[in-house]
Amino acid sequence: MTMNMNKTLLLDIDGVLVRDRVLLDHVKNNIVSYVHKKVPSHKNPYNLNNMLYKIYGHTAKGLKKVYKLDTSDFDTEVYDIHVLEHLYDFLETREFKNDSEIVRHVLDIGFDVEFLSNSPLVWSEPVKYAIDRFRIKNKGAYEKPDFDTYLKFDPSREYIFVDDSINNLLPTLSLDNWNQIHFSPTKKSHFIDTVSSMDELLKKIQPRSDRPATSSSDTR
Repeated sequence: MTMNMNKTLLLDIDGVLVRDRVLLDHVKNNIVSYVHKKVPSHKNPYNLNNMLYKIYGHTAKGLKKVYKLDTSDFDTEVYDIHVLEHLYDFLETREFKNDSEIVRHVLDIGFDVEFLSNSPLVWSEPVKYAIDRFRIKNKGAYEKPDFDTYLKFDPSREYIFVDDSINNLLPTLSLDNWNQIHFSPTKKSHFIDTVSSMDELLKKIQPRSDRPATSSSDTR
């Protein structure tokens, strides 16, 4: 078995490890409600949220930049007990358990695995604990796609960065030690490698490995 020393697989969470549309819509609805609460004068908080996310990479950051608002309560308001309970239910599904087996296999063959997500610890830590609480690194929320975010990583290591957003991947194209993989079940990028599943990701990063067998996913 080939070991992969000094290689780190950087995984986004939402859209990569957490792909359940109902759960992600639950989070987005909470964000839209938060936008409406903070900017009640705006007639379409849904569109405002989309615009802020597209331009700034994070709704709270956009609200601070554009409206000079205090968004220190964003995580508490968005990631409330109801959405967290929804997350815990998802972590018990066969789909997530299959993906978890693949991530653990990547760890077993010598990769480091680290989360690179804008989500707060209250959201990312349950995902980490459900996969491998001891071997996965999770330093908390980042500010993708700010270029300074990627400069925080060790330039002597090789990174394989997996994200469902092309905008988050683009800044790393100028970094020689970074490899980009776009995760999308439906859309294929013309200039960045694309995978549609965790099993396909494993084949791409370790094509000769003995991939773990997984059964077809179900939903709950």
